[in-house]
Amino acid sequence: MTNQEGKLTYREALRRNRRAWCIWWKKRPAVLLSRVLYALAAALSPYVTIWLSAQIVNELAGARRIDVLLRLVVIQLAMQLPWPLWWAN
Repeated sequence: MTNQEGKLTYREALRRNRRAWCIWWKKRPAVLLSRVLYALAAALSPYVTIWLSAQIVNELAGARRIDVLLRLVVIQLAMQLPWPLWWAN
């Protein structure tokens, strides 16, 4: 199904994408699952970074507990370190 300009309609594009996902799932489910998890992690990473930074600032402005600050900083570094190594490949 195409419109008069020869472009796919949204319905047809969605149908074709769904068909491709089903074929991919039947052939290589682990690849599809890993791509979905990677996309999810890449999408959530900036939000987690902002949230952790806000928690660090709140702790510095508030109680200044060293154990909490250290834990937040280690988590922040652990979240940021794997991405450049992953994208280098």
